[in-house]
Amino acid sequence: KKKLMVNIMKMRGATVDDIDAIISLIQQNNSENKNHKNREDPNLIKKTIESKDGYISVLEGEATEDQGSKAGKLIGVMIGYHKKFLSNKEFNSDKIVQHLLKNIQYDFVYTDILVVSKEQQGKQYGRMLMLSFLDDTKKNTIIAAAALSPHKNKDSLKLFDGFRFTKEDEITVYDGLTFGIFEYDN
Repeated sequence: KKKLMVNIMKMRGATVDDIDAIISLIQQNNSENKNHKNREDPNLIKKTIESKDGYISVLEGEATEDQGSKAGKLIGVMIGYHKKFLSNKEFNSDKIVQHLLKNIQYDFVYTDILVVSKEQQGKQYGRMLMLSFLDDTKKNTIIAAAALSPHKNKDSLKLFDGFRFTKEDEITVYDGLTFGIFEYDN
């Protein structure tokens, strides 16, 4: 007999108990992105979870047998911030955030990090996280950034295209890396 495998996923807002798992996901997927190093700061993650101007959604997989009754494993995380939150000192050295604050006069929510664990990529979980984020941030303009050259972030660009984000700007920072600035009217 063949066993039917069913994956049960749960989307929810992050809690302080998720901080270590969130940091681990960011580290394993953004090891070469120096811009996100301070995003691994547990204090920033805690501040984001506790703020009404921060958004962290997590996608949790069902607990495996070896985990027993423990909570499921986090397989994805989406982090965003309302424009007001970006004035926190943790973003002072972020050239993309500073560009957005200087050049966008209207209110927005910035989608900063979307990470799915390497072994779970290609299963539409990033899309699920984005749908949840867009639902949580209704009636807000969404701003996102993705690398265009010399290293193109194909997954982010494909996701933004699928959700009909429009490219509004480009910025070259961090030793010649060009980012597209994308917008979505939610």
